[in-house]
Amino acid sequence: MLETMINQRLENEMNSILNGERNDQEIDTGTVVSFNKLVYMKLIEKEGAHLKDAISEIFSGEFIAGLESIVKLGADTVLGNSAMGEYETTDMFIVWNENALLRCDAYYYRWNFVSHSVIDKIEGVTGVLLIKRVIDLTKTDPQVLTWAITNMADRLNKSQDKPEKPVDPNKLINDALEVLENVIKFQAKIKSLEAGGTPEKPSD
Repeated sequence: MLETMINQRLENEMNSILNGERNDQEIDTGTVVSFNKLVYMKLIEKEGAHLKDAISEIFSGEFIAGLESIVKLGADTVLGNSAMGEYETTDMFIVWNENALLRCDAYYYRWNFVSHSVIDKIEGVTGVLLIKRVIDLTKTDPQVLTWAITNMADRLNKSQDKPEKPVDPNKLINDALEVLENVIKFQAKIKSLEAGGTPEKPSD
């Protein structure tokens, strides 16, 4: 029953993130390519599962250097809190991966019971939600996009495991613009083919 309750909380948070209900002017358009929900019960007098290791495994090998340490830093603020009560936080990352700009959302939740007798042999529960979306560059405000890319580059360059070569936000922005140009050309060809004509040559 407890697991069902936490899963419902994560489901509600996922809907809030995907529907852009936070009214925070963040990038809220794109296609979900993967999401992960993790729920862990903290048992009394037993070593807890290594939740942060599971988070690292999800992110490792998929993104540029430095992101894993940033994810851990955000997770520690909630998952490392052993005080009684409920705690939650969210984070958002913009990363370049496989010729696509991705938005990654993370939500962390922890509930430490006031008394161990609340649920037999369980002293608390934690939940993590991780969502990856391909950003629709054609529907995103360019100023918001450039802000997000610049902010993410700054975080990566200041992270504990910062990349050997500093991340250049201008290069990432130029890469995004190049991809956007190719997307627009591709869309023009598709529309021309659907209309039964010869693909139009995009103007320079």
